[in-house]
Amino acid sequence: KSLDDIVKEVFPNLKLTTYQSLLSENNEFINDKYDFVVFDEMHRTGATIWNDKINSLINNQDNKTKYLGITATPQRDVDLVNMADELAKKFGYSDEEIKNNNHLAYNLDLIDAIKAGYVMNPKIVQCEYNLINDGSLERLLEKVNEITDADKRNYYLNKFETLRRNLNDASGISDIIGNNIKEGERYIVFLPISRKDNGTYEDIDGNIISNSKAEHIIKIYQNMMNQYMFTYKYAKENKEILNSIYYKITNNIYLSNEDLLWINKEKENILLLSKENDIADTIIKYMRFIKLDETKKGALLSQKTKDYVENYSMLGSYGSKHNDRELMAFEKDDSNKYKFMLVMNKLNEGAHIKGVNGLIWFRALDENSKILFLQQFGRIIFGLDPNKDYDEDERTIAIDLVNNVLKVNMQKGEKKYQDDLELLKNVVEWCKIHNNLLPNINSKDKLESRYASILKMIQEKYSKYINNEELTDLPTDEKNRILTILELGSVIDLWNTIFDEKITSQKDNLKDIKLDDNIFELTSVLKDFVEIDKEVNEELKNTFEDILKEIRKYLEEHSGITSYAKIEDRMQTTGGKIGGYLQNYKKEIIEKSYENSDAEYICDYFGWLEKKATVENILKEIRKYLEEHPEETNYQKISDKMQTTGGKIGNYLSKNKEAIIEKSDENSDAQYICDYFSWLEKKATKEDKLKEIREYLEEHLGITNFKKISDRMQTTGGKIGGYLNHYK
Repeated sequence: KSLDDIVKEVFPNLKLTTYQSLLSENNEFINDKYDFVVFDEMHRTGATIWNDKINSLINNQDNKTKYLGITATPQRDVDLVNMADELAKKFGYSDEEIKNNNHLAYNLDLIDAIKAGYVMNPKIVQCEYNLINDGSLERLLEKVNEITDADKRNYYLNKFETLRRNLNDASGISDIIGNNIKEGERYIVFLPISRKDNGTYEDIDGNIISNSKAEHIIKIYQNMMNQYMFTYKYAKENKEILNSIYYKITNNIYLSNEDLLWINKEKENILLLSKENDIADTIIKYMRFIKLDETKKGALLSQKTKDYVENYSMLGSYGSKHNDRELMAFEKDDSNKYKFMLVMNKLNEGAHIKGVNGLIWFRALDENSKILFLQQFGRIIFGLDPNKDYDEDERTIAIDLVNNVLKVNMQKGEKKYQDDLELLKNVVEWCKIHNNLLPNINSKDKLESRYASILKMIQEKYSKYINNEELTDLPTDEKNRILTILELGSVIDLWNTIFDEKITSQKDNLKDIKLDDNIFELTSVLKDFVEIDKEVNEELKNTFEDILKEIRKYLEEHSGITSYAKIEDRMQTTGGKIGGYLQNYKKEIIEKSYENSDAEYICDYFGWLEKKATVENILKEIRKYLEEHPEETNYQKISDKMQTTGGKIGNYLSKNKEAIIEKSDENSDAQYICDYFSWLEKKATKEDKLKEIREYLEEHLGITNFKKISDRMQTTGGKIGGYLNHYK
């Protein structure tokens, strides 16, 4: 029997579906009645694409239906909307009930679950070397050089130089990976490509890439993993002679015949070492070796690492059967090789991989990606047995090659009092079950010991509020939350209890984390970088205001300037051209105009505030342009730039054609543009487009590859193949 058949037999009243499947027409799941509905990965219910379907499902149920939403990350990164709260509104909870968390059966986020000792606390390895690799160090130097005060600039240049020297001593990627993974273990490798809802892939710069390109990128990273492991192993085995040759070359000492013979014998291996390896790079330049082409290098690396590296991969375009086979093989592989599962927008959520020992981040996340960060981090989290001691070697590991720990804003959407209250509720429940006894901090029962540590932390954190002395200036919500904590603590006499000191064993260090600890602590070098960057930004903020003052004074003395970009005169503050500065920082000056009178003056001078790029402003400007240029026929090729945005008119029209057509019913400028290019004749509904494609196919029998249909539609002007591929 198949797994599906077994599930149907054992659970005849259970129906399973995905959110994506709800989009299919006449979906039986939406119309059926249920006693109980579970929304797994509940945060996904907020996606616009299927929100209406979920609403229909809920509206079709009886009042007796119960609902359960499960998620480790209730807030959406995109808008910080809490989907637990949103669903509660649909089920009739009042704002007051939601505010008091009446809708929450259990509420504990991943970070607090780690701190409470319920789940594994992974070791995080950061990559200081990447500050050089990703251009962060170079950007910091550029900012330091923008400081106008010479003494302050020199002060930060000295701090920068110390940081640079420390980073030069940082381990390269090969060593970071090699020193922190183990033979025979499994690691998920997150690659820097994301997949959009329509099935297309997007690189880190937001460019759409084809399926074949995505598959090629997987192969590139497989070669890269082979190269890192080969470099680590080879450099370690030949450390002595490589260091000796490197020392001689860098100190202008002639190489011996033995050295030269060894280099020529090892030429192929040296050419295969990763580019970050300074020794290999120095030898290659010294010997004037010609580098291998990527195809040959990939084949050689695959051959040389086949006995100790195994790469697997998952990609949407492979298809579910292929991906399932890859995942099963990855989980079942019991060889002593290093095992890597390379994924593009796979395994982010809803998957617990059997026997996974760690993850490697090549995918850089932005500061607003806290939820995605925690979802990917969650792949190496598992529940801890409260009665088992764990060795340090049993910790899973996150190798952060792109410094996501540094970049992602982990405070986004934080609820500092709410989580403490949830923890306290759990411990109070435990006390009730155990005859109102408080947990012993040195109990052999790990859960009891951990609960005592939680009580001690809460006592230390909130005792200061008992006499209401520090509550006065707090917002009402926070004040009420703290008062609830104080009241609940009084039920178990928490505020009068004296706790013993924790006696820790060597093995117990894995779970001995203070609840106030930052589990994403930065290394000292990364901390230095953050501090210098923050201080320099503060200095530049002051410099920015000085520059605005100087530009205002210049404009007051030079009336009638119409093209700001062409101002050739230079500033006293920076030495740079005024026009160049205005061009580079126009957006920042507009944003500053609400709080800075000099910025406001500059914006008024050039009329920028009127052009703070509303859609209406843009449409008005395009209409005016078209009225002055009646000869334009191909909108995509209009290369003239707009005053409102600085972008090309043609690019804007190409990207926003559908939106302009939609707006034409209510906006006269949009209607003018549509009439100008005869777009309204093509204001097609989805049904119109499908009807036209059907007619085309009836006239062109025998087509097998829909993607390659290059004929264009009358309704949209686009290629039929492109439409089918996009909306399949």
